[in-house]
Amino acid sequence: MSPTELDPRATGLSFAERYEQRDQEAGTVSLFPGDYTTYDKSFSAREVNKFSQITKNENPLHNTDDDTAAITAGFDGSIIHGMFTSSIFSAAIGAHFPGAIAFDMNVRFNKPVYIDDYVNGIVTVNRVLAKKKLVKCTFVGCNQNKEKVISGTVTMMVKNLDDGKKDKKEKTAK
Repeated sequence: MSPTELDPRATGLSFAERYEQRDQEAGTVSLFPGDYTTYDKSFSAREVNKFSQITKNENPLHNTDDDTAAITAGFDGSIIHGMFTSSIFSAAIGAHFPGAIAFDMNVRFNKPVYIDDYVNGIVTVNRVLAKKKLVKCTFVGCNQNKEKVISGTVTMMVKNLDDGKKDKKEKTAK
């Protein structure tokens, strides 16, 4: 899916493009409402098992060898851990905008994600609080059937965010 299919507000530049445009001397970057980053992932049974081992979350709903518990609970089969699914947004931020940190995150799990599902995610800038070095964003992820499976908000802390002080100094000096 294209960025605007995932989120109609994604009309700006990608995070990668903004990062490439950073001020080389000062190292600062700018972000604007409508800027976005995307990340896609398929969730294999092997990865789900590894996530279960790492997190010690061995809920039978996530059992990739036996989906009886998941089916009994009303799912079509074993489901991916919600936090594993949400990790694509942290990855999208980190992979495409070095130095940004997911500072606060609210997640809604709209539909289950199953073994071998493909999720296409987008993080879109809604508001930039440059003086505080914070960027407020929304995110959404859709599966291979274009169904929204996850959504929410994330506030990023961007230490090298341009706060406009340089421009003010230049204007004052003139």
